[in-house]
Amino acid sequence: MIFYCLVDVIEKLISIPAYNTPEFSTAFAKEASDANSVRLIDGEHTGLPLFYAAVGETYTVLLANFPKGTALVVHLIGSQEVNGMSKHTATALSSVKTDKTGAASISWRVPAGQPLGDYCLRASDATGVIFGMTPMLELTGVPKRKLRGQHMTL
Repeated sequence: MIFYCLVDVIEKLISIPAYNTPEFSTAFAKEASDANSVRLIDGEHTGLPLFYAAVGETYTVLLANFPKGTALVVHLIGSQEVNGMSKHTATALSSVKTDKTGAASISWRVPAGQPLGDYCLRASDATGVIFGMTPMLELTGVPKRKLRGQHMTL
């Protein structure tokens, strides 16, 4: 069973599913496309990809659909303002080798000194030809989403 939260937004009623059921989470976690996949996963609700990360928290980064036995490096890609100029950054988080199914995972703890802002996670081989990325994610000071019973705090 999927529970729904109702949110009144500018005179329109929208429905936001609060995916807190094992059936949904399992099905969502197994869903994969043919493209190389990089997903940041919530430790509490493993079937739900995240679009934010909080400083000081630990997350799992799932890699899927890569060629088997490929050595990958996972980077945190972002941009920061330095002296009024935008500077692109790429911080290596971990190296990993995919298994016979082309999958791998790493654990990532967001360092306390990491500047807040918009980032993505990118996994690539040494050539950069084979790669996958997450959608843009927001690095925040505190976690944003919490599931509590039938309700989701956004």
